[in-house]
Amino acid sequence: MCIRDSMGILNPFLRSKVVQALMIIRNRHLVSPQEHVPHMLELFNVEDKELRNLVQGHIISDMKRINKHSKNHAINKTIKNLMFEILKNNSDTIAKKCLVIMIELYKSNVWNDEKTVNIIANGCFSDNAKIVFLACKFLIDTTQNLRTDNDSSDDEEAEKKIVADTAKKSIIKAKNCLLYTSPSPRDRQKSRMPSSA
Repeated sequence: MCIRDSMGILNPFLRSKVVQALMIIRNRHLVSPQEHVPHMLELFNVEDKELRNLVQGHIISDMKRINKHSKNHAINKTIKNLMFEILKNNSDTIAKKCLVIMIELYKSNVWNDEKTVNIIANGCFSDNAKIVFLACKFLIDTTQNLRTDNDSSDDEEAEKKIVADTAKKSIIKAKNCLLYTSPSPRDRQKSRMPSSA
């Protein structure tokens, strides 16, 4: 019996505690992510929204923790390949949640490579309308962000050039101008010496 079948028949409170125990086992590094994540992904088909959100958050935070100091390419490759196979062959809740996880990890700069973008883009060809929507929205948002970044960098360069040109002109004008000093307050006062009359 697989985890998904046994979790479906458990009491929600007990089910939550069992999943939390599995998460603690993973957090203490008693099981590898390659063994742990496939079982966690099966839980996305359990009819318990709170449980699905808990598992999604756990997988995302686990991947962030694994890649915190440096990218762990071996684990990343295995998990990405697993999610790619799920997205390619399924159009159910597991596939949708895999896509959401990949998008979140991309936005967090954990998985920000071409392979991740290509896997997410494959969601555009899914039979599930929600998966297609998520994949297309990701591609549109990412493209707009790239355009905005390029436009802002172009604007910054133009602004720097304008400031530099203005500063240069100001320096040239300053060199060509005569030094002007205003009269001191003493110069404006009447002379205190008695007038010879």
